[in-house]
Amino acid sequence: EKLLKQLRDETPQAIEAADYYKLYTVGDIKFIVNALEPLARQKRQTIDFKVNGKKRISLISDSLEKILSNLISNAVKYTPERGNIRIVCSLDSKILKIVVQDDGDGIDKELQEKIFERFTRGNTLQDGDGIGLATVRNLVELNQGNISLESKKGVGSKFTIILPVDDIDFVNSRATKMPLSQFDSREKTIL
Repeated sequence: EKLLKQLRDETPQAIEAADYYKLYTVGDIKFIVNALEPLARQKRQTIDFKVNGKKRISLISDSLEKILSNLISNAVKYTPERGNIRIVCSLDSKILKIVVQDDGDGIDKELQEKIFERFTRGNTLQDGDGIGLATVRNLVELNQGNISLESKKGVGSKFTIILPVDDIDFVNSRATKMPLSQFDSREKTIL
């Protein structure tokens, strides 16, 4: 009985959707990126940041902060001094598209399929546990989105994230156009 009382008392209580979700604006995206800019300045890297849109997007609370901070800190970590990092965010009535691109080391072709798995690290001497990109992928998928990677060893990497705006027609049209062979049972569809 004492254990049950402790569990009840220490379990966070979420009563409303607002306890789980947060509305993000373009201003929020700017704030997150600007907060991470000092990391790049320490390595004398250039961040080219562009953001546009006027809509808002509802995502799981704190997920956008974790997605952006992970991708940007990885770009800073794996880009050499005086390197370049490009971040483009576009929010329209259908999607939030985030692109984080760097001219760092790049990721070996054979590692690109595994890089989103937990505890997978590249052939690098950089510190890390190999959980950052796994976390990013999980958060993107929990928010009904997709993440893709384009990378070439010695040239750099480009991560692209597509997150749907709460638009029932768009989500349903995406699901009905998708061949059954590509259907991901982890993704929810609003009917």
